[in-house]
Amino acid sequence: MVVAALCLIGVQWGQHGKSYFDPIDEAAHFDYVWLLAHGQIPAWGDKYAQETLLISDCLGNAFEPERVNDCSSKLRDPTQYPPDGFSYEAQQPPLGYVTYVPGALFFQGESPEKYLNFVRDSGGVALIGLCGFFLFLLSRKLRLGFWLTVLLSGIIMLAPSATYALGIVSNDGPTLVGALGFALALISSFMWSRRTAALVGTGIGVALGLIKSSTLLLPFGALTAIVGYSLMRLVLRRSRFRQELGRGEMIFAGSAFVAAGVVSALFHGYQSIRETVPSGIVLRSLLGFLTTDVIQPATVFNSIGHLMEIWGGFSNGLVTIPSLFYVINTAFLVLLGFSAWMLGSSRRGWGDVPVRAFQVVALNWITTVTVFGVSWPVLQFLQGGFNFDAAVRFGLLVLPLVGVLIAGGLRKNGTFHGTDEQPQDQPNAAPQS
Repeated sequence: MVVAALCLIGVQWGQHGKSYFDPIDEAAHFDYVWLLAHGQIPAWGDKYAQETLLISDCLGNAFEPERVNDCSSKLRDPTQYPPDGFSYEAQQPPLGYVTYVPGALFFQGESPEKYLNFVRDSGGVALIGLCGFFLFLLSRKLRLGFWLTVLLSGIIMLAPSATYALGIVSNDGPTLVGALGFALALISSFMWSRRTAALVGTGIGVALGLIKSSTLLLPFGALTAIVGYSLMRLVLRRSRFRQELGRGEMIFAGSAFVAAGVVSALFHGYQSIRETVPSGIVLRSLLGFLTTDVIQPATVFNSIGHLMEIWGGFSNGLVTIPSLFYVINTAFLVLLGFSAWMLGSSRRGWGDVPVRAFQVVALNWITTVTVFGVSWPVLQFLQGGFNFDAAVRFGLLVLPLVGVLIAGGLRKNGTFHGTDEQPQDQPNAAPQS
């Protein structure tokens, strides 16, 4: 509760004095929410809604905050607003915006500034509550005890990129919630039957695929990590093929990846059928100034680095959280480095969760960051020859894995006692359905 309250303070503090659209696509995200609240999903080629244009004219934007003039209720020409008036977040699935819909519905008629902040708060408060719920379940599963639960919550909810994402209208906050749910399910899957793993994995995969397209990289990274770990055990003759193939965690990760991939493909197919202007033209209007003839290696390296800079001083390179908030985060950063030094010196598990789960979580983080960092520049290049780095905020996808590694590492290490004083490792035999 204390950490959630601090997160809420950080969110509100970050909004103070920022009564205009954030530069990181908030106008396009807000437009998606407004249309969704009125029963529509934007398609490629759709123009901004008049409500979005009114707020943009009335409040200005982060690049021109002084342009706060025209709040009149007149008909506006979308083509006069970059990028050519296109509602370019049509590429995003709808589930990532659902928490913002109540604010868009119930506070219509308020002034533009109040309306924007009500929409932000309706989503942000709900997402903070969902984060707290999943963190509570994670701490119980890992038997972290009070102080390590506070540490885990602080690492995730007080990270600058997290407080920033939870304070604006975007699908980055929902991505963090989805990643928390996935981390909890992944750790739990080590003790699940095959049937349970398949059912839950499919459900988690569908949810991830409906939040954001890039979220499918999380189960893909988990599956890659589990397969790699299993192959290593087979090579060392510590297990048998049938035993490894039937493990709950492998079935869970595979089911989640397939479900997320299918849902993502179906949604993009649906949007392709609905488009009135090809997506390439829309993206060219948005990103035409960021082009290259070949994929730049520096973009790949920078993208990987940004995905690992979750605790950097800047959440997106343009707007910062107030400096006092960094003082709070610095304390957690020190603990992060301390726990990294302590990891791996104990063979004890987390209550009924085996050591194997901890090793897979670490591999999942490495593989997801690497695959995301490499595939992002390639995808942007294939879409239209674009060249720009993956943003720091995209690292929210793997932030829960980092938190589990830190708090779980201290727990496993014995530095802090959890709720059971002497946890015992469990056998790694595959559960039976």
